[in-house]
Amino acid sequence: PILLTPYVDKTTIDTKKLDAFVQEAYRLAGLTPQDVDTGALILTGEAAKKKNAEAVSALFAAQAGKFVCATAGHNLEAILASYGSGAVRMSLNEASDFTVMNVDVGGGTSKFAVVRHGAVIDTSALEVGARLVAFGEDGKIDRLEDAGLRVGEAAGVPLSLGGTVSEDGKEKMTEVLCNSLFEVLSQGSLSPLTQSMMLTPQIDYRGRIDAVIFSGGVSEYIYGFEKKIHGDLGDHLGRRVRERALEMARHQSWKLREPEVRI
Repeated sequence: PILLTPYVDKTTIDTKKLDAFVQEAYRLAGLTPQDVDTGALILTGEAAKKKNAEAVSALFAAQAGKFVCATAGHNLEAILASYGSGAVRMSLNEASDFTVMNVDVGGGTSKFAVVRHGAVIDTSALEVGARLVAFGEDGKIDRLEDAGLRVGEAAGVPLSLGGTVSEDGKEKMTEVLCNSLFEVLSQGSLSPLTQSMMLTPQIDYRGRIDAVIFSGGVSEYIYGFEKKIHGDLGDHLGRRVRERALEMARHQSWKLREPEVRI
């Protein structure tokens, strides 16, 4: 099953909840750690930046058998997403010069990969995600990343832990997030805000894009498969991204395509 990364506070991952999650997954699978020969744990995105990320690696390595533990940088994340979504396969199955841009929109970051003929030729990453601001069951903010604060400021929406955000405020914030996402996707000039949110250099590739694919957690909303609200901006951001992508596709050479796998 998929578990949203649990946090004790802004800088600490909840290892107790992760431990219980792994134990339950083994139980459901009818396996024990001794049954596993090898595997991999890859820390990505915001989780990789938390102060106890190494402790999380140790926890999984101890429980899961002979695991290789690694932290994926933003560029590797973009590559992994392009394989997982099917973008690499799509570029192989189409014409020889068919070029796909995979945009993986997650909780804390968005990763871009340009793929042609089965090879990832360029990547980039941006601090745009659905869980830069997250809410508890009472609707109050219980997680607030630094990038979320910058987005709130740009949108004119005051944010603080324990505070609330109106539906109008969420719309304003996701408009800012969407604008930054499409500035990078469009391979054009970047606003000062988007420049401040770039985690890697901008994509250098300036050639033709034939298809754009979205993957990651937010893609479940972009393609209309997820209806449940997960206490973040995912539903608002997904709807806005889909509207923008369909509008752009009408005036661009590329088409919006569905991935083989979303989250």
